[in-house]
Amino acid sequence: MPDGIVKITVNLKRGNKVKKVVSVVVCLCFLILSGSVFAEQPNAGSGQKGVSLLLGYDAAYLHYVETTPLSGGDLDKDTGWQNGGFGEIRYDLDKAFARLNVEAIGSNSADYKGSLQNGTPLSMKTKERIYKTELDAAYKLWNESTATLSPYIGAGYRYWKRGEDVLPDYTEKYTWWYAALGANYAYKYNRWMFGIDAAFLWPFSMKMETNVSGLIDDASFHIKPRLGFRIELPTSCEVYRTKGMQLSVFGTPYYEQWNIGQSSDVTLTQGGVPVGTAVEPKSNTELYGIKIGLGINF
Repeated sequence: MPDGIVKITVNLKRGNKVKKVVSVVVCLCFLILSGSVFAEQPNAGSGQKGVSLLLGYDAAYLHYVETTPLSGGDLDKDTGWQNGGFGEIRYDLDKAFARLNVEAIGSNSADYKGSLQNGTPLSMKTKERIYKTELDAAYKLWNESTATLSPYIGAGYRYWKRGEDVLPDYTEKYTWWYAALGANYAYKYNRWMFGIDAAFLWPFSMKMETNVSGLIDDASFHIKPRLGFRIELPTSCEVYRTKGMQLSVFGTPYYEQWNIGQSSDVTLTQGGVPVGTAVEPKSNTELYGIKIGLGINF
């Protein structure tokens, strides 16, 4: 926001790494699921099977803080509720499952507290737009009685558009790919399903782009990856059933954290002429959220 800026170019090697990670996850989804086709058994554990579709409302409280490079204190912060939607498709076999989910949240009224480039304190409302998609492949390691434990790997992409080009505000676009390593636990009790889903998140190919509302040439910078994580507590209740189809309602509280390391110095230009240097500071993003909606299984 009105504090720091930077420049980066994502090289070809980095782009190839992205393609390799996504390809590996897609291949593992196919191999795990196709392998399970030949080992079908009566459903055990939590009993999840077939195709499941989830669709609902997603709300999260955003708490984003940038840290000043010199003192380590808060440089600026964005806070406030973000609202949007969530969708997921999941395919279960007896020994494995794969899922693809998409999330989109945002608002026009997040609270920004920071300062102008000259150090003048500034408080204002600002826009936030956050989009995320992830593909996971899981193996049902323990699938007995009424419970299932499934470790999984995944690959995802996150896009965050922060601010708007109306001075003193301006737009920053944060984008990165990430790998996920986690575990999903599900326990069935009568019509209820309770679960815990937790994962480590490792971002890569990270960059932020801005032109400070046209005051400088387009600039992008390499932001350093740091390990993040998330934890979700999915709960659902079956409300209607026919032969071959079940309808349920679900609610999933969650917490998600992303960490960014400080970038290197970058030269800023106006019309190609250098006008100074800047960095993207170290930062931390936390989301405290809940997803609620309907699910159908068939």
